[in-house]
Amino acid sequence: MNIPPEKISRLTEAFRRFTSEQTDLRASMLATIDGFEIASYCPDPSFRSQNLAAMASSLAAISRAITKEVAFDGCDRMLLESSSGRIVFQPVQALGVPCTICIAVSAASLLGRTLWALDAFVNQLKQMQDS
Repeated sequence: MNIPPEKISRLTEAFRRFTSEQTDLRASMLATIDGFEIASYCPDPSFRSQNLAAMASSLAAISRAITKEVAFDGCDRMLLESSSGRIVFQPVQALGVPCTICIAVSAASLLGRTLWALDAFVNQLKQMQDS
């Protein structure tokens, strides 16, 4: 996929602003639906965003298959929980292609606040596409 460097830069900067506002955020990543990283941010240098992008793509495909099997109208968001924290995957239309945003938050995070912040960020990304 050929995405102009200026758009990649703008998305990366948006991710940095988003992560600086989320105290419980451990990682964030935007990837194409086929598993290629567009932008990511994580203060932990051991974070491998390319691996997460590929796994997010697989999970998105599985969620589409499951929702189709039970006759649901798509998947608006997917949540994984563990004793260490939560990982939320949400589809977003960005750069004219279907994408997935993934955020990982600590166990201390408030789920409602996390989902509200993610929805606001997804709306911001949608607006960037139109500008």
